[in-house]
Amino acid sequence: MLSTVRKQTGAGKVRIGVAGTEEFFREVQLHGRRGGIAGFLLLTYLQLWQLGERASLNKAIEIVRPVLPDWEQQCSSLWSVDNHVRHIPTSRRLLLSSYQKFLPAAHLWAAFIHGLQNDRPDIAPDDNSTLPTFLGYAEVFLKLGTEAPWAGKDRRRVLPQRKCWSFFISDSLKIVPEIEALPELPHP
Repeated sequence: MLSTVRKQTGAGKVRIGVAGTEEFFREVQLHGRRGGIAGFLLLTYLQLWQLGERASLNKAIEIVRPVLPDWEQQCSSLWSVDNHVRHIPTSRRLLLSSYQKFLPAAHLWAAFIHGLQNDRPDIAPDDNSTLPTFLGYAEVFLKLGTEAPWAGKDRRRVLPQRKCWSFFISDSLKIVPEIEALPELPHP
């Protein structure tokens, strides 16, 4: 699906050939945890902003970092590309790097994290029956992210809309959830 989107829009590098299920899950295994961190940081940033708190990525990191599991490197003489597969980034540098790398899809990851935090299996991208709900929540987080101010010099909003992935959903399938209050902030 993403290969087709990239080919039609010209965004990103087009994948040569079709990704099979095994290759897809390998990519998810390699990148999912860092993508999840980007979504978690965005969700926390939006929570701070919605609650009238000082919203910043540094503040989001302060809140998110203590609830992440500790990771210890097992003894290894060689580092391979996938040696860190189970590693969830916890250092400030790696958290920021994850957010920046996955910024275009952070709202999608935020929807996924929101579904996990609220035990909502209907907010998941893995089935055609739940995909419209998942994309509906992602669209809400994208809208919030394009309204939330950003104090950095590189942009005015936490999510620059022109850089973020968005998908056209026909009106017959579109679900527009109303999020009255974002989930509570995690407590360390």
